[in-house]
Amino acid sequence: MGEEVPFSGVSQKVIVCNIHSVTHVIFSLTVTAFQGAQTTIHCAVDPGLVNRSGKYYDNCKEKEPNKLALDNDLCNRVWNVTLDAVSDFI
Repeated sequence: MGEEVPFSGVSQKVIVCNIHSVTHVIFSLTVTAFQGAQTTIHCAVDPGLVNRSGKYYDNCKEKEPNKLALDNDLCNRVWNVTLDAVSDFI
């Protein structure tokens, strides 16, 4: 009790599972379920990241997030709109 839980953001990928007719353009932007899970797993189990909370990761590497992700006013507006959208379900 009272422990802080580290959290880091990870990039989102389009994950394709059991889809056989995908155009080449879309296919080149996708990853398998295994590939898509790697950064999330990396952030969850790498003991070297315990003190690296709040960072952004893509392909198992720390990266700079998009500048919009650093806009606190925008983040708060998105958070509030999201809460309004799901409030009937929580």
